[in-house]
Amino acid sequence: MILKILPIITLLVSYSLQSISQHFPIHRVVFLDSLSKVGEVCSYTLNTKELYGAKRSINLFNVMPADGQEILLFSVLPSSGHLQENWEKVNLDSIRDKVLSVYDIKAFIDKKSDPEYKWQNSLNWAIVKKEFGEFYISKNCLTELFTISNHKPSAVDPNRTINTQAATTTMREIRQKEPDAFESMDPRGDYKFLQANSNLRGFYFSRKIKIASMDAYQFWTFADWNAVDSWNINRGIDRFVYIPGKGIVGGSYDFWFKFRPAMVEDNDVFVSGERLWNNMLEEKVMLAEKLKK
Repeated sequence: MILKILPIITLLVSYSLQSISQHFPIHRVVFLDSLSKVGEVCSYTLNTKELYGAKRSINLFNVMPADGQEILLFSVLPSSGHLQENWEKVNLDSIRDKVLSVYDIKAFIDKKSDPEYKWQNSLNWAIVKKEFGEFYISKNCLTELFTISNHKPSAVDPNRTINTQAATTTMREIRQKEPDAFESMDPRGDYKFLQANSNLRGFYFSRKIKIASMDAYQFWTFADWNAVDSWNINRGIDRFVYIPGKGIVGGSYDFWFKFRPAMVEDNDVFVSGERLWNNMLEEKVMLAEKLKK
């Protein structure tokens, strides 16, 4: 009797862990140690308390190839409910078929130079790290790819470009100039598409500041809330701070704290649309703990 029940119990436990800690099927896995062979890796930790009212941490890993023209950013996002750890132990045999080689990762970055290629933010990647002889996998990992530029274009650059020489434009300025289009930026609703010129989508250079005696550049993203039943991952790290040579050292993840599907019981980190709206208009961000004074 016990032998017949045990497989069922094992299956239920396995399903329970998956439903709590990993809501996205993992398609690609990268080992943290191997990323240093792709480029310089700069890592930071963000504290979500001030911005979102809940004490959680976000782990950032910037991968910057030697040419200095791209950043592959991995953001390990807070886990659900009472399980506040961002990582969990993993058996390597269960993920071997999904592991990307250094060549594979470089190939993904190289695609960015193809004008026909359109990068899509993803929650289907995972990072594996090794600590004290044990392997740990990220529970929820947002993967984004950025291009670095320093030419003087119009106010907004296309195709996920971080341009430190762009003209400065704040969210309030765009809201005043394009009020109809800006309606789609309002997180107080549920389901919105851009109502005016879609060419407004992109990154905007908001201001230049000093952080730890270094020049830092803050950007914000013009993107709509177009998903009603899932996370709006198209928004990604929708406000962020970039330091040349250091990568992205701060930001905000409004999409992650706005929506919570039924299977995620963590109302303690749900953030109201009003709070998000205020954070957006004031362009508030979280800064890396080790760069705070």
